[in-house]
Amino acid sequence: MATFALYTYKFRHVDNIGVFVGQEQETTVALDTLEERQDFLQAIFRDDLNQQRKFNCFRTEERKNKETGKKEKNSVGFDCKTLWEHNGFIILMVSNKKHITRHQRFQKFKDQDEPWCHVVIDNRYGQEFIAIEKNGAFTSPNIVAGILEDSLRARFTPHHVTIEIKNQYTPDAFWQVVDKHRSNGIKQVAFHFAAPNNPWAAELLGNMNEAAKGMQARPSAVFSSPDNEPIDICADNEELRKYVELCAKQGEDITVKVAGIRARIHILDVKDKFVLVVMDETLYKKMGENDPDLFEDEYPTLSAFFDNVLKPAANV
Repeated sequence: MATFALYTYKFRHVDNIGVFVGQEQETTVALDTLEERQDFLQAIFRDDLNQQRKFNCFRTEERKNKETGKKEKNSVGFDCKTLWEHNGFIILMVSNKKHITRHQRFQKFKDQDEPWCHVVIDNRYGQEFIAIEKNGAFTSPNIVAGILEDSLRARFTPHHVTIEIKNQYTPDAFWQVVDKHRSNGIKQVAFHFAAPNNPWAAELLGNMNEAAKGMQARPSAVFSSPDNEPIDICADNEELRKYVELCAKQGEDITVKVAGIRARIHILDVKDKFVLVVMDETLYKKMGENDPDLFEDEYPTLSAFFDNVLKPAANV
């Protein structure tokens, strides 16, 4: 059974970003509509990953110099292989080279192992989701997300673009905090939204999105007690549920101020699980076999795998 953790990614335009990192800036094309901007950015995304370059997110390994006998620190990159790219879907393998100890006949031997995990990207317009396989190759899918984010940020810099990759969590994480502290009295709830670069996020935000775009700002919503009395946080409030769902699906924080507790509670800190989904066994097997007919045979299955992300998801 192959289990994947769900992430969402967001592109964001940043003026003069190349100046700060010492990279030459490329001339950008004036793009007016949201769809034009997303098509341009996603084309960069697709073309970059198809080059199959090693990710330039490095870790430091300490090795012994055979000539001097001294220990030296070396930077080691993570290898990436693009398996398929078709109609907005990208399937990658990211490897993690490790040194393992093998025992034989009362002796220890150092061997090199290179476990890997699958990364499936839904790069279709309006989707922007990533599924990272949760297996033993990396201790956490967040490590793989960090590798992708750091590497792609460096590559997008000449285009005045940055990218954020954040894991989803379930709306239940927020409602559990509310239920736990309702008797103490909740004084404030603040929703910190990402820049809504895709249609489903913009739809959930409504008019607030237009106001934020006019100020080139990230939208947020803060609900506070006007008279120092507890506010009523109710799951029956449809607009409130939209805000919770949007933060959860975009991996953005919600802060809750509870009477008698000095520090605000951050929902990102209290969630205990990823949003996990199980991939169809036939689809996963064909991915592992490098089946050339994967997209022809399994495209509807792969599409349905991500289409269900927009529906309420349950923790596995």
